[in-house]
Amino acid sequence: IRQSYEVHPLMIYIHPYSKENLRERLEQRGTDSRAKIERRLAKAGEEMALAEGFDHVIYNKNLSATLSAVDELVQAYLQQPSAP
Repeated sequence: IRQSYEVHPLMIYIHPYSKENLRERLEQRGTDSRAKIERRLAKAGEEMALAEGFDHVIYNKNLSATLSAVDELVQAYLQQPSAP
């Protein structure tokens, strides 16, 4: 992704607290079939393996805390002289 931009983009990966937690949240929503949940979990596993390539990784255990952490990172990024 980085190569697509002239400036260095801020790359934040929102990591599920755990795969088990992600499964629970998907099941509790009740909007997807078991097969779709399994596909989403498989895709999430692939994405988690790429997390280390991001500037920041935030573990989403608590939505409010996660949003605050993202806001802090974005605000700090925007204060940099090279920010878009």
